[in-house]
Amino acid sequence: MTFSPRPRLISVLSLLICLAGCGETGEPAGDPAAAIQFHLIDQASGSQAEQLTVKDTTTQFRVAPKVLMDGRAIATVESVKEPAGDRYNVRLGLTQSGAQEFADLTGAHANQLLAIVADGQIVAAAQIPGPILDGTFMINGRYTEKEAADIVAQLDAHLRRP
Repeated sequence: MTFSPRPRLISVLSLLICLAGCGETGEPAGDPAAAIQFHLIDQASGSQAEQLTVKDTTTQFRVAPKVLMDGRAIATVESVKEPAGDRYNVRLGLTQSGAQEFADLTGAHANQLLAIVADGQIVAAAQIPGPILDGTFMINGRYTEKEAADIVAQLDAHLRRP
């Protein structure tokens, strides 16, 4: 899945499916990973959506209050250098149950906008093209090495298991 919020510029891109395996982890209900949340971006006026800012920008989106999935579905997060050039992306691998949950979510919300929220800010946002079935997605922001490392650190801080 490709998410593209450059820290200085946000653009909604198509989602890119990346093939990778992932394993199931058992997380307790009070896991700090639950602080990473997946929400739909609400474009309807007058709704109960909350206005959130994209990390390191002044760009804001209205985010629907319902949490569709949370960080307990994420098994791994890593920075990945693009094959050509000096830009980086961030790859997230999902747990086995998270992959199924994400496939259901992306299938049910095709063509809608999805946001990953952490620490009260939007980390990434993109349009869902349809079901994403492989359990891995890429935040394709063409970041600098530092920008990608900052996103990884922000998400990984919530994923550290006791």
